Amino acid sequence: MFNKNESIRIILKDFGEVCFYFSLSLFLPPLVSVIYEESLTNVYPFLIAGMIGVAVGYSLKKIFDTKKESKLIHAFLTVILIWIFLPLIGAMPFSLNPQLHLPWLDSYFESVSALTTTGLTMIQTQALPHSLIFWRAFEGWIGGAGIVVLALIGITGYLKASKLMKAEGREERLRPNIINSIRVTWWVYSIITIIGIMLLMINGLSLFDSLNLSMSAISTTGVENYFGQIEQLNSIGVEIALSIIMILGAIAFAVHYKFIKGDLKAYLKDSQTKVMLVIVLIGTIILLPKFLAIYGSRGLSLDYFHVVSAITAGGFNAVSATKWNNFIKLGLASLMFIGGAAGSTAGGIKIIRFWILMKSIWWKIKEKTLPENAYFAKKIDGKEVSDEEISSTYFFIILYIIFILLGTGIILFTNNNYSLSNVLFEVISAQGNAGITSNLTSPNMNAITKLTLIGNMIVGRIEIIPLLFGVGFIIHWKKGGL
Repeated sequence: MFNKNESIRIILKDFGEVCFYFSLSLFLPPLVSVIYEESLTNVYPFLIAGMIGVAVGYSLKKIFDTKKESKLIHAFLTVILIWIFLPLIGAMPFSLNPQLHLPWLDSYFESVSALTTTGLTMIQTQALPHSLIFWRAFEGWIGGAGIVVLALIGITGYLKASKLMKAEGREERLRPNIINSIRVTWWVYSIITIIGIMLLMINGLSLFDSLNLSMSAISTTGVENYFGQIEQLNSIGVEIALSIIMILGAIAFAVHYKFIKGDLKAYLKDSQTKVMLVIVLIGTIILLPKFLAIYGSRGLSLDYFHVVSAITAGGFNAVSATKWNNFIKLGLASLMFIGGAAGSTAGGIKIIRFWILMKSIWWKIKEKTLPENAYFAKKIDGKEVSDEEISSTYFFIILYIIFILLGTGIILFTNNNYSLSNVLFEVISAQGNAGITSNLTSPNMNAITKLTLIGNMIVGRIEIIPLLFGVGFIIHWKKGGL
């Protein structure tokens, strides 16, 4: 049992440690400014943000230093603090940049959107400095692997690392040793990013554009180098390249690692990968008539691209959603709700939960048709699925839907000029960390709408469970400790 003060010390110390290492990443964009000979006014915001973040993180580490080992509930509370407060550090370059003049709330929205790999944006201009373009993509790239995973490069305590990774939803290990797993994660992540850069350069993009779009695609963020870039490029080759990268980003890192280590059938053995590819095929076929009716022969490539962008939570729009009817919005929203594989960069409820849900329906039907005492194994990927896991899946999906309905209700209540279809689409996109937009997201939204979408993005990224632990923390707090 920990008393209140000890619990607070543990949480703030762990948060400070992650804050310290995350803030070091802010010193990289100034190098981009130097390469492209930008003015010092573009450099200062990053240096200021980096120094503040490092100072805050270091101070919290020292002031709240404790020998007490954190429990899982402390890790969950730390993760909540990370995803609420670290975007404030990441938002400073947007708000302090004299060229952009982005308000604080819009800057925070932009930073949350990048770190949660959502990709909805408040920046609707084509005139951004290279350093800020890089920072948006790099923030998403960090968020894709996980802020905690980044910070754990410098955190060597096994128990702390294990609990923080589990709290952030990154407990799938590539190797038995968790620190080695973290290094392998970045190794695999970097290799796929480089592959993406090459694919995009082959299709005529510059090294800088290819780097940023590859980081954005592999992290399934969907942030473009400038507003409407993919639509203006109008390049099937670029769209195919991005589709490949997004699919790779939505496949579990463990599967990539197996393939790199020589298991050439790793993708064919993985249920999540197979289910995702089948969903892409089915979604493309179902939505194809609608896309062909709107865009003619171009509809096939646009249909496939947006289906991939939705199921992987990649978030790129190759065309504006202004011509989409409710059927297209419903189809893409359903795909964003499902999302990519567990253990990947993608959002949504995750394919494994969707697959357990579908299989459990079949198992229930099978139970009803067999003799009363008959037994059959409930397995996915050769592993038995317990009734407790099935119940947990139902519980998570119900909570996930409740938060979507809550966000939709708040936005509709505070706005009279939004349609239900657009609001529901945008909320599902935000909570699924997808980022495909119905054109609702813009700087013209009121503050409540922006805060609501921010909340949905964070809820989707931390996958609800830490919030439940937060409630448990409050209850235990009133009782006197943890």
